[in-house]
Order: sequence, then C-alpha cells, then structure tokens
Amino acid sequence: MKSANCALLFDVDGTMVDNMSAHLQAWKKYLKMLGLNEKEEDISRNISGRTTFEVFQLYLGNELSQDQLLNHHKQKEAIYKDIYASSIQEIPGLTTFLKQAVRLNLPMAITSAGGMDIIEFVINNIGVAGYFDTIVSGEDVARGKPDPEIFLKAAQRLNVEPQNCLVFEDSQPGLQGVYNAGMKAVAISTSYSHDELAQHPAVIKVIDDYHNLNIESLLEQICCGC
Repeated sequence: MKSANCALLFDVDGTMVDNMSAHLQAWKKYLKMLGLNEKEEDISRNISGRTTFEVFQLYLGNELSQDQLLNHHKQKEAIYKDIYASSIQEIPGLTTFLKQAVRLNLPMAITSAGGMDIIEFVINNIGVAGYFDTIVSGEDVARGKPDPEIFLKAAQRLNVEPQNCLVFEDSQPGLQGVYNAGMKAVAISTSYSHDELAQHPAVIKVIDDYHNLNIESLLEQICCGC
C-alpha cells in the first residue's frame, strides 16, 4: 500500500456517475413487485446513505434472513443494471482528475454504501477501477452513512489520518458521515443544490463536475505537507 500525508476518498453513486435516477427507478419497480407503491421522493430519502440491506430491512422488517436479503439484493440490482447499462458514463472530468491524483502519488479509496457487485459494475464500465488502492463497500461495514465507519475504515486501510482525507460525496447523509469522521468534503451537485451543499460544515467546495479542479489547492485546505 502506498503511503502519503493525504488521501482521496470517493463515493460512487451520484459522485462518479450521475445515476440516482436509475437507482430510484429500480427501487420503485422492485418495491412495486413486492406490493409497495412508494413515491420516488420517499424512496430517495430512504435509500440515501443506507446500505442495500438496511433499505430492505427498513421496508420489509428486520426478520429477513441473510439468504432472503441477498436474494432481494440480487433481484433489485439486476433491474438497476438493466435500466442503467446503456447510458452509464462518468461525471465529466473524473478520469482526468484521477490521473492528476496518481501523478501526485496520492492513495485513493472508494467509500460507497452500495454492494461490491454494483460498485464494480460502475467502475469497470467507466474504466476507473485501476486508480483505487482499496474499496470499502456496504458489505464491509455494520452501519451505512451518516455513520463514519466506512470513511474511517478507508483511512485505516490507506494508513492516512482521518483529518487528512478529502472525500468526494453527493448526499447529505454522506456529508454528515464525512463530518462525523473528522474529514472534509468536496460536494458534487447531482442530488442537491449548490446552496444546500455549501451550508454543510464538512464541505470546502461544491462542484458540478471534475473539470478545472486543482488537487494541490484543495489539499492545502485540509492538511500540511501534501
């Protein structure tokens, strides 16, 4: 594992790709198959930051076995892949930004509450899998965001102090998890407005995409000697 004074952590959904609409469609369709006619705004609120298993427990109760959870997970994610596969693309500038980080020898991790299969579906399709040193998924933590566990585990794996991690996030629960971990964030405006994101105490910058981002200037705001 590389070591450095600072590290970059990235969410996936809404942060590397603008895919929340596809997730909402998939959840709405699958929940309807289960007899639950949920509004998209309610689904959006309920899935934000949570692991897939946490969402199913919210809707279907805590008595589901691990096998039942896995079965629901596979069926829902198959619907999501079918909806999103033909339109998947990175948020503009992402790959160029990741290359900039590699040139600076910065360790990077993925911190997504999604399952590993869905993370890999995205990062393999947009061609960025090779840029990351480690992936912490919803399968690696007991609690989803805003609990800081996923971020702290990534920092530990990268051997970087939490306060020296800069996180790229799009959701309010994610940003609260960043704050709870003692980290700072760059917020991507795929899910919330600039004004909503800028008000969060963890946020040092709000962006629409990754174009014209300078890593050194961002890191100067969170750590020294990067």
